[in-house]
Amino acid sequence: AVHLAKGRQGARAATGMRAELEMFKRERILQEMIVLFQERGFRGITLDALAERLKVTKPFIYQFFDSKQELIATVYERGARQLLASIDGYLDNESPAAKRLHDFVRSFAMQNIESRAISVVFGPLEGDLPPKTLEAIRAIHRQFDNKLASLIEHGIKTGEFTVQEPHIAGLAISGMVRWIHRWFQDGRLSAAEISALFADYALNLVGYRGPRSF
Repeated sequence: AVHLAKGRQGARAATGMRAELEMFKRERILQEMIVLFQERGFRGITLDALAERLKVTKPFIYQFFDSKQELIATVYERGARQLLASIDGYLDNESPAAKRLHDFVRSFAMQNIESRAISVVFGPLEGDLPPKTLEAIRAIHRQFDNKLASLIEHGIKTGEFTVQEPHIAGLAISGMVRWIHRWFQDGRLSAAEISALFADYALNLVGYRGPRSF
């Protein structure tokens, strides 16, 4: 019985290690895919190029992803989930709503600039994504919009913001920030400076008139 129990424990440990190894391999593929996106854009990405970067064969990649489209969908869905998670930290603290909105928009803008090579191709590729994946991504974006609206609503309740339609204000802010990737280039203003400006613009949009020494 003792030997049988040890055998079961060993089998569970081996299964756990295999699962961790599979997860690690899948993660490495996704990370390299993101790097290729940043460097080459959508048209420059092929599974051959990805395999070459990873020093593996294409069949190795096919063990984890059925196609380039599935890889792209996974990258987008992960980015959407990370954005949704990122706003949570600005909802669950006791700082003034104005500071939280300002800090979040600055962070949101930086994320958008840093991932602009990925963001710029999402619209044209929507039709190529599996319907379930596309709906999942859109559902995540709706959750994000609701959370941003709740942050603005809190600022209205505390008297910090005077905007009349918090949900529409949130959509205006997120739309403004998401458009950065269409025009941003390294130039007179740095990414950090532009992100700070957009955070200020967001406060203007919700009617904040208080001090800004955040």
